[in-house]
Amino acid sequence: MGDPEVTRYFENVVIEARVKTEESEDRVKELQEKTDQRCPVFTMLKAACIELEPDWTKA
Repeated sequence: MGDPEVTRYFENVVIEARVKTEESEDRVKELQEKTDQRCPVFTMLKAACIELEPDWTKA
């Protein structure tokens, strides 16, 4: 069943990460960049041309 008019895949993904740390915002940004490059799920979604909106901030 299901509606054939409904998209069956992600069009965009919003990632909201709150990092509890004593490090600076710059270090959190650096961690985000390295994670984005190495995370297999993130890279798979990116390779599928899905719009990704990562938002990492200090908690």
